[in-house]
Amino acid sequence: MSVGTVLLEVRNLHVSFRGARGRVEAVRGVSYDIREGEVLGIVGESGSGKSAQAYSVMGLLRGTGRVTDGNVYFRGEDILKYERYQWEALRGNAIGMIFQDPVACLDPMMPVYRQLREAAMCHSEISRRAADELCMQMLNMVGVDDTKRVLRQFPSGLSGGMCQRIMIAMALLQEPQILIADEPTTSLDVMMQAQIILMLKQLCRERNMAVMFITHDMGLVAEICDTVCVMYAGRIVEKGPVLDIFDSPAHPYTAGLMRATPNLGVDEKGPMHSIDGVPVSMSGLPPGCAFHPRCRHCKDICREKEPDEIEFTHGRSAACWMVGKELR
Repeated sequence: MSVGTVLLEVRNLHVSFRGARGRVEAVRGVSYDIREGEVLGIVGESGSGKSAQAYSVMGLLRGTGRVTDGNVYFRGEDILKYERYQWEALRGNAIGMIFQDPVACLDPMMPVYRQLREAAMCHSEISRRAADELCMQMLNMVGVDDTKRVLRQFPSGLSGGMCQRIMIAMALLQEPQILIADEPTTSLDVMMQAQIILMLKQLCRERNMAVMFITHDMGLVAEICDTVCVMYAGRIVEKGPVLDIFDSPAHPYTAGLMRATPNLGVDEKGPMHSIDGVPVSMSGLPPGCAFHPRCRHCKDICREKEPDEIEFTHGRSAACWMVGKELR
């Protein structure tokens, strides 16, 4: 897939939340770019900071969440300095988002047609009739057959999978330049999942839309993404073109995620692989590399000093003392 001008630049982003023992840094110095027509995958286990950095990009951190350092540039303008009215003009129109929990994000007391109509008319001067027709077309696009019945329903009476399709349709109504998709296929069956992935690929081609695809599924990353950022303990530990990373992972965590991905053709008779140990607590990170307690390649320096992110070939970087070593 061809990519063009840089739309979004995230530089040294730090995000923290207030916990029982003080502030906890959930995102630690994240940097990446997204270009027109590119699908950027953000992958990692739960709690790695994937969603926290995405909510920061959208200006949607709530509660005690704060951006403590860094910049986020959209078409060269630092949007973290925006006022409220500027955020309202940006969200949905320029940057759309599919949220991870659609049931919680949709109003259970408002029929679907009103919520979709509001999204369609929010940034466009179109009539209600035109908005309703657009909503029906978008629902058909995401695999909803009985659109008239679904539009009359309340979200509280629909399945999680159907609510997810409605959320996807809502995010696409304004034809955003960047779509942030936070686990967009979690509530969907395999057939619907494949349909949504195919639709996102098609939209990238037709609209030159960029996508930030957040997931824990390396299989989906291989299927849809052009570039991938692997996150662990709030940091990007590896970044590069998806084919290069799958061919030769440079970080032990990336290699572990790939081994843990089921492969029916290879693993049918063998045991399921997993990464040893459990993810670290962000309120008590170990010294050195945060991954070292789970790493089979751990050395003394890994326990003592946290590695910097190093670019070792064009477009590829990793934060690991083992860069250049065989990890498989």
